Amino acid sequence: MKESQERSAGINPLQVVWREAARGILRHPLLRTEGSVDDFGGLEKLCEYVGQGKGGIVVEMHFSTSDPLWAIDSITKNQAKSVKITAPIAKHQAFFGLLPFAKSIGVKAIKVVTPESKYRADKKGENDLKRGEGTLQYLDEAAPTVRDGGIVVVASNATRKPKLTLDKDGVVTRLIKGLYDRGVSIEDSWIHFVAFEINGLENYGDKKVRGLKLFKKYKVIHGETITLNELLNRAKIDIKENETRDKWRQRNLQNIEEAVFSEQAKIAPKEYLGKEL
Repeated sequence: MKESQERSAGINPLQVVWREAARGILRHPLLRTEGSVDDFGGLEKLCEYVGQGKGGIVVEMHFSTSDPLWAIDSITKNQAKSVKITAPIAKHQAFFGLLPFAKSIGVKAIKVVTPESKYRADKKGENDLKRGEGTLQYLDEAAPTVRDGGIVVVASNATRKPKLTLDKDGVVTRLIKGLYDRGVSIEDSWIHFVAFEINGLENYGDKKVRGLKLFKKYKVIHGETITLNELLNRAKIDIKENETRDKWRQRNLQNIEEAVFSEQAKIAPKEYLGKEL
């Protein structure tokens, strides 16, 4: 990795220390959350790309509050130990102190108004929120993160789901398109797929699953790591680096979500598979 890339994509030493401290708390024996990791080669490839100064996207399943914590914990090891991370967070989940904590461990969390955020605000009579608010800021932060060799962590579904379902909001599609529009190379950038399994859990739709789930053993499952160009090929979308933005917008972008869904279905626990499967 070039020195200039390392400086721009990395976090400062104090953030590395806090990140390791947070990892220690998350894995404290009293919480009994320590689980196993299954890697089908993707995590090793992710670390290889990070070591080369190439940034990318980590797409995770999302059924509980602690999912992003386990995704970040699992990928920020070895070569990715000090890598910069950007991640969207639903506005209604941005609890007091959460954003400063994220910053302290080298995670830039950007508040976005998700459908669930909008629903909760309307229910309280706070009708001034607009669905999708914060998305442009998130994309503006995500692009330099990936371009400089960092990682964007995003859930395939903006709202937690009890089963793995095909995303209708185009979360990953809008991210990839936003990166492309902001000059990020689809040849040099990558995407990695992460799933989770909780030991002995049969119903991922149980309301008790939504929280932090302390005292529950997690398994982190790593799928493939491929370039964004390869993902687009699998989605049967031929995007050239010099293609105009207008042509990009005319593509059948739903194919990207279907390709993402297919990759996640390969590694998701059978109890989490939705009706589409």
